[in-house]
Amino acid sequence: FWFTLPLTESDSPPVTSQPSCDNSSHAASKRLTLLYIEDNPANQRLMEDIVEDMDGIYLQSACSAEIGLEMMRNSLPDLVLMDIHLSGMDGYQALDVIRRDPVLGNLPVIALSANAMHSDAKKGLKAGFDDYLTKPLDLDRLLSIFEHYAGLLQGGAP
Repeated sequence: FWFTLPLTESDSPPVTSQPSCDNSSHAASKRLTLLYIEDNPANQRLMEDIVEDMDGIYLQSACSAEIGLEMMRNSLPDLVLMDIHLSGMDGYQALDVIRRDPVLGNLPVIALSANAMHSDAKKGLKAGFDDYLTKPLDLDRLLSIFEHYAGLLQGGAP
């Protein structure tokens, strides 16, 4: 369900909120568009909290690989951070679709998983992920990845 609340006493049209699994934070001056594909709402909120205090990142969230792929096709992000264990299409299946798509194929995709064994990371990198992060998140490593890809967008050295 949804409802409308007046924010001010003006003649402007009411703001409505509708349920969706696409949570976006936007500012015109952002320099890195990050698509976070995660089916756990608590993890989505955590990423929103992390990115909220960071300048230069525009966060989009999708609650499934299928929705994330559709979002990528409509508006190409600069970086994808994707959970491996998604309901429906998992992260490996989604990565395969991305890598086979001529438009999306070179998109940097970072795996995110609770599977933290060295062999899990090796499997993810061999499958074609550009990097492999584990849960709980190492914030310094996450920030380093963001800075790396933001630098590449601005013509910085890799």
